[in-house]
Amino acid sequence: MTQTAPSTWPPCSELYYTSDIVVAAREIIMNWRGSKFHYKEVQPTWPCYVDTYWGWDDAESCTPDVQNSTCLWNIVSSSGESNSSDAKQNVQNALERHKKSVMEELDMRLTHLLLPTRLWPYLDPTNPNLPVVRTNDTWSTYFGACSSITFENITPKETNITGVAVSYSSSHVEGLGVLYSNVSGSAYGLVRDSIVRLDADEVIVNANGWEGGTLNQLVFVTSKGRKIGGGGPGGSYFSSGAGRLIAISAYNGTNSSLDCIRFLWREYILE
Repeated sequence: MTQTAPSTWPPCSELYYTSDIVVAAREIIMNWRGSKFHYKEVQPTWPCYVDTYWGWDDAESCTPDVQNSTCLWNIVSSSGESNSSDAKQNVQNALERHKKSVMEELDMRLTHLLLPTRLWPYLDPTNPNLPVVRTNDTWSTYFGACSSITFENITPKETNITGVAVSYSSSHVEGLGVLYSNVSGSAYGLVRDSIVRLDADEVIVNANGWEGGTLNQLVFVTSKGRKIGGGGPGGSYFSSGAGRLIAISAYNGTNSSLDCIRFLWREYILE
């Protein structure tokens, strides 16, 4: 039996899914991810924190003696006694830093994922309005040992990143240099390598690497698939990207290491 469509449809702007479902779905995802972080004592003398999401299962074991692939860190006290009260507090503090880092990055990525829902009202044939273009600039979370660091903010929003230089050893990132609209920006740490210039139609779309007590590895990926950077594999893996990279803010702890970094991403939104 052939069914006929109703003579009138409600405007898209009035449809339930244009707001409530999007908000509810985002909340469910955030709550689910937030439930995966736990403090754990594998043994009474070995506190650690656990992220049970499978994506982190390849992280470090708790101790050299206890193999537990879901235990990310075992941070002992300055005296070396892992069962001391300050050791347990250090682990709990590390858990909160890790959770904050992961959840901030997830929030940014969900914003990026849900951007197309802003166009739903314009699918209504009775809506005479046209979408307008605006920019959405979002800072990533921090990566590395950044919990108490005030970042140097080099955010020339009116310019573009036209080149980067990443100097690194086999264990960590030594330095970073950035070129903004072909003008050298701030350099961090020990920058020994020459700037790798981007093509006129090329932008950075992802930054990834490994983080621990310092920035162990940093690799930029461009819209043409080029990879710039390197370093060591230690610590926890990170990846950041939403649109195009327009600025970097970082901190170098010494002249030969990059301790922490974050990224400013720009998207062009129709809404």
